[in-house]
Amino acid sequence: MIDYNSMPAGAEMDALIAERVMGFKRYRDRDTGGVYLLENPSLKVWEQVEDNANISSEQGLDVFSTDIRSAWRVVRKMCFPIGSHSFNLDYADVFNRGTVWSAEFYGVAFGETAALAICRAALKASKR
Repeated sequence: MIDYNSMPAGAEMDALIAERVMGFKRYRDRDTGGVYLLENPSLKVWEQVEDNANISSEQGLDVFSTDIRSAWRVVRKMCFPIGSHSFNLDYADVFNRGTVWSAEFYGVAFGETAALAICRAALKASKR
């Protein structure tokens, strides 16, 4: 089981967000054997090796966990249609963590950046 509370920002988290939150679909290319996450069936956007160790963006896919503009796409996906999820984002001094961002859909997640906190919270909510 993945511990989203300690998962670092980066390509692995971005791929999980793309699939579990944004609704991208998995596709295996018969010619190359590559596994892709697709937002649009005619456009290959994520390629990854079978063990998920080497994930790369091909078409400039949003880097949800490191770019706040991309992270707001996650918030919009989680909150619309209206009433789907409630959302709270805060920057505060949290006991034993220092000053960090906190985000909440269902359950709170923390991160050094707002984008990371949003992605962690979205992944936690996607397990529900």
